[in-house]
Amino acid sequence: MYDNEEGILKKFITLTLALALALGLVGCGQPIKINSGTATADLSQITLVDLIIGDNINGVDLTQFSNDNHNESWTYSFDEVYIKTDASGVITKLQSPYDYSVAEVKEKYGESKDYVFDSDQRLRAFSYADKTNALAFTVVYEENGGEIVWVILEKN
Repeated sequence: MYDNEEGILKKFITLTLALALALGLVGCGQPIKINSGTATADLSQITLVDLIIGDNINGVDLTQFSNDNHNESWTYSFDEVYIKTDASGVITKLQSPYDYSVAEVKEKYGESKDYVFDSDQRLRAFSYADKTNALAFTVVYEENGGEIVWVILEKN
């Protein structure tokens, strides 16, 4: 009976480690937390590298972007932007660097509760929801220094 318990324990540990590794590898694509600490704002005018949620990717000149990174979590992944589309080519999610500071974002869209985005990478985030346009916007920044690492805009 002891050998069977040891085998079950080994399987449990292996499964736990595999799950932790998988979650760590896809951390940048994790869903946005929309909860009671999330501020509401009109997000309809946000564009990331001149791309808009809801536009069709077929109308976008992808040659303007460099280094296709072939990230399987995204339909397209370039140095400047990661793009996710639905089956018909409509842009549903964007992730890219952002040219504003945390203070500028909070000044424009209001205060929103910060939360841990990725503890291993020491990243924090805050989010906004636009229920009218079904959009969510998350700002991910470095815990030390507060510099924005990237932002995520997605159809919610």
